[in-house]
Amino acid sequence: MFSKNYFLKSRLCLVTDRNLSKYPLINAIEEAVSSGIDMVQLREKDMQTKEYFELARQIKIICKKYSALFIINDRIDIALAVEADGVHLGWKSLPFHIARHLLGKEKIIGLSAHSKDEAVAAQEKGADYITLGPVFPTASKNGLIEPLGCNIFSDIRKSVRLPVFAIGGIKENNIGEIIKAGANGIAVISAILQADNIKETVKRLTPPGGV
Repeated sequence: MFSKNYFLKSRLCLVTDRNLSKYPLINAIEEAVSSGIDMVQLREKDMQTKEYFELARQIKIICKKYSALFIINDRIDIALAVEADGVHLGWKSLPFHIARHLLGKEKIIGLSAHSKDEAVAAQEKGADYITLGPVFPTASKNGLIEPLGCNIFSDIRKSVRLPVFAIGGIKENNIGEIIKAGANGIAVISAILQADNIKETVKRLTPPGGV
């Protein structure tokens, strides 16, 4: 298991969605991680438990091989079973304090936020990092949440000290703007999973310099 200090160096997170992947998901993940992805978040909400466990086990092996962090969305049971580095929680997940009790102090717990107030609340709960979005229009949030834009990161930096990952509609041509505004890193789905050449895409998506 990685230390939380190691986590602070993470810059580029791949969030999975096998239904969007142009290639078999496990192959796409290995190609991405071997090319420079330093954090994988497994998020397959409609997968049965046994299948989910087996996929998680395979991804854990890949992440360990290439020294990448492995985070599992929501499923604390699976995270414990495969000894993942942590979990990511959304608004439908178990309460943060219960997750922390189950996982212990050393595991990483991230929270989703969609506003400055939610980001501040996540910090107060004790989250280790936040994903904030959608930054730009994205099909997965169409009609549900209005895009936040980049300026919100500058505002959040006044109140939030945690690592903040931007998510939602992120492409190669807007990464610089996001990082300049104050995001620590980015989390992407389709930008990598639908790429023809994952290796080259990861190189172009890797955020420049840090905050």
